[in-house]
Amino acid sequence: MKTLINGKKITLFILLATIISTGLFFGFSNSNISALDVKILQDGDKPAENEIWLDKLTFIPKMKVIKVGTKITWINKETAMHTVISGAPDAKSGLFESKTMGEGGKFAFTFTEPGIIKYYCGTHEDMMTAIIIVK
Repeated sequence: MKTLINGKKITLFILLATIISTGLFFGFSNSNISALDVKILQDGDKPAENEIWLDKLTFIPKMKVIKVGTKITWINKETAMHTVISGAPDAKSGLFESKTMGEGGKFAFTFTEPGIIKYYCGTHEDMMTAIIIVK
C-alpha cells in the first residue's frame, strides 16, 4: 500500500483492519470473517496495480485504496461464474453491475468521486468487500 497523505499509511491500515475484523461495515458475523480467504501468491502471480481478481471465491486484493479517476478492472481467474455489483446483496447502489463473467471475463469501472464503495458478487453473495477512493 502506498503512503497516501504524509505517512498516514499505518493509521489507514489500522482503520481498514478494524473495519474488516469487526464486520461493522458489512454486517457479517464472525463466521464470515473467518471465511475470508488468504491466498499466498507466487512472485509475479498477483493482480496489476489497477486490477482485482476474482479467484478462490474471493476478491484479490480483499480491500483496495485508489485515487479519484482510477479505472479498476476485475478479472475472473477461475471457472466459477462471477459478477461484480456495487452495494450490498440487500441494497444495490446502482453505480455499477457487470454481466456474468466466466473464466477470463473482465469488467472495468472508473471511479470519479471520493468515498467508500461496497461491492459484491451477485452469484456468491458472501463475496463482498469495498474500494476506498481518495482525492
